[in-house]
Amino acid sequence: MLLGLAASVGCAARTSRIPAAPLNQAAALQLLDETARLAASVRRYQAIVSLRGEGQRGRFSGRLLVVFVRPSGGPDPEAVEAMRLELFAPVGGSRWTLVAGPGRVRLVVPGERAFAEGEELEEFTGPLLGVSVGREQIAAILVGSGAPIGGSGNLRSLPANGSAVLRSGAEVWWDDVTEGSQVRRVVATGYEARYPGQYRRRGRQVPRRVEIASDRVQATLTVEELEVNASLHPDSFQVRTPPGYRRAQVRELSQASRLPGR
Repeated sequence: MLLGLAASVGCAARTSRIPAAPLNQAAALQLLDETARLAASVRRYQAIVSLRGEGQRGRFSGRLLVVFVRPSGGPDPEAVEAMRLELFAPVGGSRWTLVAGPGRVRLVVPGERAFAEGEELEEFTGPLLGVSVGREQIAAILVGSGAPIGGSGNLRSLPANGSAVLRSGAEVWWDDVTEGSQVRRVVATGYEARYPGQYRRRGRQVPRRVEIASDRVQATLTVEELEVNASLHPDSFQVRTPPGYRRAQVRELSQASRLPGR
């Protein structure tokens, strides 16, 4: 079991290359279907992710536990049933722990002896991480699709130069349309994700490095420890609030829970 979960719950970069030849409709549909299939094949994910970057508060670094699980069935294969985010403190323990499911989010901040609750994850990730993203978006970023793809039915317009525009408005680029349909860059509402290096052709199921930017932050995510489709801890998506903790607003708590400077 990954560092932190068991305790707290009890590739070289290179310049992106875009294919020169425009894709036809059939090739675009095939790429979208394959990318969606590969992304949805990650049913369970848990990793320790290091973050280094710069935002409105200056430079920062930290280590984050990310765990998510998709439902066993249903019409949307890229849906995320539950997610856990936990920011580790520099000297052990957690600065904050957040669990989220459909219509429910709970944040616990031990250092403030406080908690916050809400309905949408974006209300929490914006103040805490600088990027307002939900469960499906976080999962897509980490598995290498950048934005929920949803298969070929999500294609909004004809692509050109190895790219496609989705109905959500996201733009997706592939580095090589002939070998593995690996996503290289995604521009979506609120963020841009880049995937330097190769991971599909090296037999990796998901990327180990992601560069992400929003209007508030630029950061590099590096996966230190990773388990894909392994059994999850029974308490992965539970967070207990000790007696005496006060209810607060997430923006109030984010001031005390921000990523440590460097």
